[in-house]
Amino acid sequence: MKKVLAPAGDVVNGPHAVDSTTPVWFVLGEAYVTDNNPHLTYFQRAGYVIQADATAPAEYNAAVARMQDMETRNYPRSPSVPLQDAAQPGEPLRNYWP
Repeated sequence: MKKVLAPAGDVVNGPHAVDSTTPVWFVLGEAYVTDNNPHLTYFQRAGYVIQADATAPAEYNAAVARMQDMETRNYPRSPSVPLQDAAQPGEPLRNYWP
């Protein structure tokens, strides 16, 4: 397992790469990922610090579990009204929401 630290000065908290099947969960700028996590290459290029042979502390795991629980209770989200473009006066609105 590897520890990923956000670049100095960056405040990173919550899921990263949420569109991925393996999102990375940051807690106050710190995340723990498997050694073969597909996002490690990006983190290295973007200036994150990668530390090898790390173990996620219980506090980190508890914080991630709380965030994941909040996410599942709040999603799926949908807009309260369909997304529309800015039609000119007298023009019908074009609805882009399925």
